[in-house]
Amino acid sequence: MAFYFDGYTAYKKGSYALKENSITYFVDFSKKIRDYFSPNNMINLFLLFEESGGISTTQKDSKHLSPYYLMDFIGRFIKLSSSNVYDSKKVNLKLNYLFSSKEVFNEVYVKFCEMDIDYCDDFIEKYNTDYNSMIKGKKIDNNLIIHHFKQTKKYAERNNWSYFLKFIE
Repeated sequence: MAFYFDGYTAYKKGSYALKENSITYFVDFSKKIRDYFSPNNMINLFLLFEESGGISTTQKDSKHLSPYYLMDFIGRFIKLSSSNVYDSKKVNLKLNYLFSSKEVFNEVYVKFCEMDIDYCDDFIEKYNTDYNSMIKGKKIDNNLIIHHFKQTKKYAERNNWSYFLKFIE
């Protein structure tokens, strides 16, 4: 859900993905998930979420790495076509590339983790809040994400992070 919708929605509404009376999350998303992702990519996205600490109750990499936001950030930069329509073919091709090798995955994952942590730190400072309040009660700041994405991309271009740049193109 965080990849398809956004991290905040997944955190707040995730339980609705299994409630049959939820049109948006169960009927239009969960029941049709094969329209959005190949079976391999569904499994790989789950493993990516688990890798980032999304299954355990403790954060592995940093106190400010949010698995929901990480999935959101990766998703938002590949899931929309130029017409702002979800393009499942494009999404699955990008995900196939992401999961094509350990080298590709590690480079992309590291860059998005850094972006996630930087975003969380800046959000906490900007809104004078703490981590728990941020993920539980604050919508994602799109301008702040775009700022961090541009910074990450600029850094990647300067340092020849070719897999990351290919992934986000």
